[in-house]
Amino acid sequence: MESNPVADVIQGHYVPALGAQIVSQNALYPRRPHINLKSIFVGNGYVSPLDTAFGYWETLCTTNPGVESPIFNQTRCDIMAANLPRCMDLAKVCYNHPDPSICNAANEVCWDGVIVHYDGESGSLNGSRNRFDITEPCMTKDGLCYLEPQRMQDYLNLPWVFEALGVPKNFGNYSVVSMDIAWSFALTYDAAISTQPQVLYLLEAGIDVLFYQGNLDLACNTAGNLQWAHSMQWKGQPAFVAQPKRPWGVDGKEIGWFKEVKVETKSGRQTTFAMSTVDGAGHLVPYNKPKEALALVDKWLNKLSFAEGV
Repeated sequence: MESNPVADVIQGHYVPALGAQIVSQNALYPRRPHINLKSIFVGNGYVSPLDTAFGYWETLCTTNPGVESPIFNQTRCDIMAANLPRCMDLAKVCYNHPDPSICNAANEVCWDGVIVHYDGESGSLNGSRNRFDITEPCMTKDGLCYLEPQRMQDYLNLPWVFEALGVPKNFGNYSVVSMDIAWSFALTYDAAISTQPQVLYLLEAGIDVLFYQGNLDLACNTAGNLQWAHSMQWKGQPAFVAQPKRPWGVDGKEIGWFKEVKVETKSGRQTTFAMSTVDGAGHLVPYNKPKEALALVDKWLNKLSFAEGV
């Protein structure tokens, strides 16, 4: 797959994996100081590559993301639909047998059959398609599509910033994206497998979990994230699947939809699993909708239901 794995896997893989590691180490060493983890929340996470690839069709071929008309025409949608079964089959083999060779082959099939039809035209030049917001053009040639990363990189490479941060003089330059690291991950099965098991582990340990989505994102699309959330087998699954999408907002203003369940787990703690969306936002929710993003975080940190305030 020729997409940029750095941009995709940061939260959807790192946060669930780090959270699960914290919980497991707390249990393994009960007499040592613990990290008192209460909850995690992830924005537009790349949890399940299989489901993300499946979500490309809904994101590009329907108006569900909140667009007036589908991004793709019927011809492209038919091509993607015809190639999805093989992509799904091989991705499942990778999940069941996480060998780098198998997973890289599955990635290639999903890229050639499904993902390339949009991502192949994304990020190659200024004004091309933007996989992080299907309603906006890409503003750069580096695949990140936004001007801010380069500005942050320039700022962090200023000599006085290095000095203020205490960075060793022989460090070299800071780079927003390291392709060496990106391809090191790509050569393993890390970016090709699902971290749904880690999410499940956290929920069963009594850790609250929120996934929030900008609906205009394709790289880590809402359709795909909702699909793996529906397929996760745990005590809260029946209620989560059966629950309709409900609007949420603040002071009577509708911001997006949410699904939310609270269950008592084997650990004896009440655990919340929620997914919420922000309309009109892409991959970078706080960038596109800062006020709405703040309202979302405030609700979560203050343990308020998304049903309140609509």
